[in-house]
Amino acid sequence: ELIKSYQAIIEKQKGTRGVVPPGIYADYGFILLQANKTAEGKAMLLKEIALYPESSVFIERILKMTEKWKNQQSYSYL
Repeated sequence: ELIKSYQAIIEKQKGTRGVVPPGIYADYGFILLQANKTAEGKAMLLKEIALYPESSVFIERILKMTEKWKNQQSYSYL
């Protein structure tokens, strides 16, 4: 349900600039990552950086954290 809410916000954006407000793509991307939709989540995080470059420091930390978690998961199965 939360994912659908974010999709609606993104699809129906009619602001002055015609883009979503800061943080929407980042929040949505993080939720997708938590739902194991890694590729979609990363794509949303990268959209956040593209629209709001000042968010790159924060988003890059999330991406690194995701890679670290992914590596830990793959090693735990060996």
